[in-house]
Amino acid sequence: MIPYSRVRTQVQRPVEPRHRSCRGGDEWSDFRNFFCPCKMLVSKEKRGDGKGYKCKYDSPRTPFQRVVDEHVLSPEQEAALRAYMSGLSGMELYRRVRKRLRKIRRMQESYNAAKRSGQGASSYPTTSQTLQRTQHPKGC
Repeated sequence: MIPYSRVRTQVQRPVEPRHRSCRGGDEWSDFRNFFCPCKMLVSKEKRGDGKGYKCKYDSPRTPFQRVVDEHVLSPEQEAALRAYMSGLSGMELYRRVRKRLRKIRRMQESYNAAKRSGQGASSYPTTSQTLQRTQHPKGC
C-alpha cells in the first residue's frame, strides 16, 4: 500500500497476534474481499498477427462472491461469513483505511524531514535496532 520506502517511527510497537484486536490489515482485507469487485482472466490467446495477446475476462465479482459461487464452503461457514458481512459497512471500512494510511504517511514525512534537516534523525531507530526491538512472537 506504501511503495518504495520503509516506514520508521520513534516507537516500534511489537505486533500483536493476528486476531480481531489487530484490525489494521483486517480492515483492508475486509474492504477488498467483501466490497471491491474485480475481473478475473478467463483466457489469453496470441493474436493472429503475432503482436500481443487477446484477453478475455469474466464479469466483475468480489472475492466473497466467487467463493460462494464455487460452493467450496460448508453451509455453516457461508452463514458465518454472510453474518459477518452484514455487520460491515464498505464506506466505514474505506474511511478507516484512509485514516490509517494518512497517519502512516505523516509519520514517514516527519521522519524524512528530520533526516533531511539532520536534526533528530538519530533519535529514530536504525534497521538493526528496529529488528532487535520487534522480535515477533510466532503466529503473527
